[in-house]
Amino acid sequence: MKNPNPNDLYSVRLQSLVSDDDIQFLFDLYQPIIGAKACAIYMNFLYSKDQGNKTFASLYDKMMISPGEFYGSMPSLEAMGLVKTFIFENKGTKGYVFCLYCPCNPRSFFDNVLFLGLLRQHLSEEEIQLLAKRYSLPEEPNQKLFEDVSISFRDYFAPDLSKITSSMTIKTGGKKKGTIGLYFDKQLFLSTLASLDPRFCASSFSPKDYIKIARMATLYNYTSEAMAGFVAKIYAFGAQNRLDYDKLQDECVKSLDFSYLKEEKKPETPNQVKGNSGLANMIRAMEEMSPVEFLHRLQKGNEPAKGDVELIDHLIVDMGLSKPACNALIFYMMEKKGGRLNRKYMEKVAANMVRNDVTNAYDAFNFFVKTPSKFPSKGKNDQTKPAEEKEIKVHEDGEVSMSELKESMDFFGDESEDDD
Repeated sequence: MKNPNPNDLYSVRLQSLVSDDDIQFLFDLYQPIIGAKACAIYMNFLYSKDQGNKTFASLYDKMMISPGEFYGSMPSLEAMGLVKTFIFENKGTKGYVFCLYCPCNPRSFFDNVLFLGLLRQHLSEEEIQLLAKRYSLPEEPNQKLFEDVSISFRDYFAPDLSKITSSMTIKTGGKKKGTIGLYFDKQLFLSTLASLDPRFCASSFSPKDYIKIARMATLYNYTSEAMAGFVAKIYAFGAQNRLDYDKLQDECVKSLDFSYLKEEKKPETPNQVKGNSGLANMIRAMEEMSPVEFLHRLQKGNEPAKGDVELIDHLIVDMGLSKPACNALIFYMMEKKGGRLNRKYMEKVAANMVRNDVTNAYDAFNFFVKTPSKFPSKGKNDQTKPAEEKEIKVHEDGEVSMSELKESMDFFGDESEDDD
């Protein structure tokens, strides 16, 4: 997903029929993983599929979300196979096409070890069992005790099969699920296995085995070589069930503390900017780190003061400021206020950020730039003259420069107050 401009156009193409049951599956099974905003975007797309091209600005206004909130929610829909995003450019204008796919039914969802593993990160085992029970179905009567007296299709309709030809088939819509991207190198996995035991070959595993192994690797963030080591340890040559998935999962769990087995960590939230400038890296860190860890990094590894930690806790727990927005505020204080985390000043800014629904680092920077020094809210009766609006410049490659942000920060007055 690329970051669209408000004037860019988008359209929606439904790739699968979506029933009321599918909507229930979306909220019961997917929402704990992707969040309510992502589900709301999916539903908005679903019910605007026949409305032609629309601007992203109209979507933001309709849903009352910011560009940063939309951009932060879309990757989870794409990663879970619910949406595929396509883009084209024509005379400087970008157009987006969002293809929608139906959610998995409960059986397919729970059979997917990757999805189930993600769900376990957000729900307790008791809650998951309740979900499974809600969608469980009774089995057919035991045919040893009951006789099946149902009439067959052929006996009832007696069709003339000589008149049925392939030309009679008609194409229409149906159920279609999107694919999810898995970072797994099958050839590296097999070559590592062969080096451990020459009996391993491509036919040692079924297509289903490869999918499940790849999902486990993605879930636990293991390299292909690490997964080969786990498989070699528990694989039973000659047995009917050569690959025991439960044992493989146990091996994955037991080795979670060994960092050298892991793939390079990917950010849990999408990067708002690209490039390797100081500010671009800083924004990515704001989205990924906890505020205490972020402050620890800003202080070159030195332990944050107890009062600073208590202030951060107050801003997040008591005032409801999001972690990325809190990191942006900390960074602003370090750059603009000489590194001092002034409690009264930060409370004032944080309160206004919460009122304006600033939840991610990208929106936080634009909020700092646009908001005048007296920090007015969105209230219609506010008579404070707004400061001149200047957004952080994002170049063609998505990179933001540190000098541009510092220049933009000069729009703030020095409102800092001494602590009591």
